[in-house]
Amino acid sequence: RHLKKWIIYGVIAWLSQSCSTPKEIFVNDEFEANNRSSAVELRFLKDNKAHLLGYRIFRDTVIKSSQDVRVSNMGILFPRNTVTEVNRESESVFGSDSLKCTIHYHVFYKLVETKPSALHSRSLSKAEQEPKESITEVDINGYLYYPGIDGKIPFAYKNHVGFLLTGSDSLRLTSVYQGHGKLAQTLIGVQLLKGDAVYGVVNSFTGIGRKKAYLYTKATSAEQMIIAAYFAVVASYL
Repeated sequence: RHLKKWIIYGVIAWLSQSCSTPKEIFVNDEFEANNRSSAVELRFLKDNKAHLLGYRIFRDTVIKSSQDVRVSNMGILFPRNTVTEVNRESESVFGSDSLKCTIHYHVFYKLVETKPSALHSRSLSKAEQEPKESITEVDINGYLYYPGIDGKIPFAYKNHVGFLLTGSDSLRLTSVYQGHGKLAQTLIGVQLLKGDAVYGVVNSFTGIGRKKAYLYTKATSAEQMIIAAYFAVVASYL
């Protein structure tokens, strides 16, 4: 009975820790005191469109897409690795019921599926025999059209860094880590900076919880929607 009690307590503690927000996500006191947030709902089992921060993708059109699949070995003595390289060009309509912008972008990514070798899988449980998938490389380039702003708003993302250019303003995307020292650090998300000011954050290391996005409430309404649109594109690859 006591063992069961401690197991339940441990599970609850783990769940609480998984769902809590790491202090590093808020970066500084100014951003912590002036932000709004929401879960990033990617809704793959519903309409396959991102919902976040009061906005959503209304339409997502694939203009062209191609993929190349390579298998590194047969998976008899060593794990079977299947590498899928995807190139896709898409256009999305993003925003709210009252205001929408257009996102046009190209994405390249590598998806690696690893399956235990036939020899090794004999000693594994059914769950351990399931293939493991991971994205090892992502490169995104695109632009937004926002009502009232002339010309394109370019953006890019590559492996947790990137940029977003709004007029004369340049916002840069950098990684957010938890812990100290290279060996002890864990990548927990990304932050979007204008100069030294934090304008947005995505917490991608959330355990069993959904990824979470944060916006700087002192940013203009246009900036907030543009940043949310950028996050809607890159969030699924974090």
